[in-house]
Amino acid sequence: MRAIYDVLIHYDTDKKVPVYGFGCSPPNTSEVSHCFPLNGNPEAPEIEGIDNILDAYRDLANKVKTTKTTYFEPVLQKAVEAAK
Repeated sequence: MRAIYDVLIHYDTDKKVPVYGFGCSPPNTSEVSHCFPLNGNPEAPEIEGIDNILDAYRDLANKVKTTKTTYFEPVLQKAVEAAK
């Protein structure tokens, strides 16, 4: 992730990255989500800096229940929307 971040961040003007989780039940819900903001804020899903992104993933990994089925289309659609 760090290597990819180091290349792509130079193309992002505000240096903040929208980061999403998928294929699990986010904290405080039993409902499976295939696209949710890692920081819990759907209005501002951006996280600044690779260390903060990695910390958010590590923190969330201990709080979610993973599922056997994962659908990538919702999170890929978010990427397409962001690229427009």
